[in-house]
Amino acid sequence: KFRQLASKTAIKLPAKTISLKEWSNQLYAYINQNDFANEIDFWQQQLSRLNTMPVTKQPLLEKDQNTINFSFSKSFSAMLIQEACPEQNLKINEYLMIKFATAYKKWSLADFINMNICGHGRDGLIKNADLSRTVGWFNTVYPLMFDLNVGDLSKQIKHKLATVPHKAMHYGLLRFIKKQAEICHLDEPNIFFNYVSKIDKSLPDKLPLQLLKLPNKVKYAAAHNKAFYSLYVEAAIVEGELNIELSYNSEQFEAGKINELVEIFKNHVNTPHGSDIENIAV
Repeated sequence: KFRQLASKTAIKLPAKTISLKEWSNQLYAYINQNDFANEIDFWQQQLSRLNTMPVTKQPLLEKDQNTINFSFSKSFSAMLIQEACPEQNLKINEYLMIKFATAYKKWSLADFINMNICGHGRDGLIKNADLSRTVGWFNTVYPLMFDLNVGDLSKQIKHKLATVPHKAMHYGLLRFIKKQAEICHLDEPNIFFNYVSKIDKSLPDKLPLQLLKLPNKVKYAAAHNKAFYSLYVEAAIVEGELNIELSYNSEQFEAGKINELVEIFKNHVNTPHGSDIENIAV
């Protein structure tokens, strides 16, 4: 550990957690020992329609991805997390999802939105499998579709997120390991949504470490890699500020069109008591 190295004391680490290889083996065993037939209808419904995006002649590539970053002040971010969301019985990820869905409806005139939602994937799917200190990317990515014509969008989104079977842990197993025929032939959403919480809080206090911020023109992925989504929405609290990134493919969208979406989204986020949010009885 850093503090132990800095003070030149003997290194003492906590007990080892499950390895990535062992976790993978247990996933295969888990899916072969369980029946998920009662979940198939739910996932089919989430994939039954896809949002229409501009057609391109070539596959979407990372080299054509552009990102617009915007953030909100510490005071507004704190008010949102500590006051506005609790007052409306919403978590911040639910709030942002509602605001983006509302903005998307106004921007695209669509009557539904279908998104792949990202979760941390470390929920207790397998008993006694401790992943707390295992290094790796365990995210669950799963589709959800929302009707944008309902009167209470906030209630719909909150309810669906709360009732996803097994916290969506089974979707990836069904699609990518079991290769369930009823799901595999259906295309996945072309919109990606991810709220990663307070990412700088993952660093221990009082350590001389900070998050690496790449220069604007530096890409996270190789230029020739396939881009899986037309729109990416990623949000996080960094140094007390709500930061949002909206990425798009320049082969599909003109910058001006995406700027319209960004402005609508920003305005909706900035109005925590707007008409798209309604109190929800829990």
